[in-house]
Amino acid sequence: FLNFDYSCNLKCPSCRIHLNTNAHNPKAESIMNSFDTQFSEGVEKIICTGSGDPFYSNVFRKWLQNLDIKKYPKLKKLFIVTNGNMLTEKMWSSISNVHPIIEGIEISIDAAEKETYENKVRLNGRWDVLMDNLKFLATIDEPLSLTFSFVVQDHNVRQMIDFENMLMDIFKDSKNKDSICIMFRAIQDWRVGSKEWYSDRNVCVDTHPKHPILIEQLKILIRKTNGHNHNYVKSNLYHLLDGKEIEEEIKLI
Repeated sequence: FLNFDYSCNLKCPSCRIHLNTNAHNPKAESIMNSFDTQFSEGVEKIICTGSGDPFYSNVFRKWLQNLDIKKYPKLKKLFIVTNGNMLTEKMWSSISNVHPIIEGIEISIDAAEKETYENKVRLNGRWDVLMDNLKFLATIDEPLSLTFSFVVQDHNVRQMIDFENMLMDIFKDSKNKDSICIMFRAIQDWRVGSKEWYSDRNVCVDTHPKHPILIEQLKILIRKTNGHNHNYVKSNLYHLLDGKEIEEEIKLI
């Protein structure tokens, strides 16, 4: 897991409250050099990154663009986690050296509309640019697993179905449409905001005023899946409800 560089072009409130630029991570380059020297011969799978954005990070971006696969003889799988704002066609071409080992890409979005994306959940993000980048990804011919994550909170809980529909539309003609998964995630308390702020966001708690909206959205998702209304875009409801509550809700469907 290459997650030691926190450099990111966004400041999503669910993750951080300040913009963390490349200048804030002066040790990242030396750590990357140490990894490159000490682990390149034995590592088999790399995930880059869970800490920031690999295309904004000077260290991770340059590493991806210059990675010599011969130096990593056992490396078979590379999984990239990004917010997608800088994953342009030009950027994709610049890492063509690692295309053969890219197992998949996860793109964190958290919204189905521009206003929510840019002003609530993905501050500093550019919705129109992201949409262009997704449309480009839909044209890629190489086999590629695509995961789209959605951190559910009070700002976006009404958009879960719209999010799935949006991706279905963008990737309807993609050769990789059968390898698409949506990961709906419960918001986590990373202690970047106050307890009150987290409580206001966390619709997974049954006492939250918007919790019934979450339940209704989940019911629709389950009905769509059970009814086979589409043959791609698989949804994973990652710890949104506890096991007992999920069991009780599914009985009502």
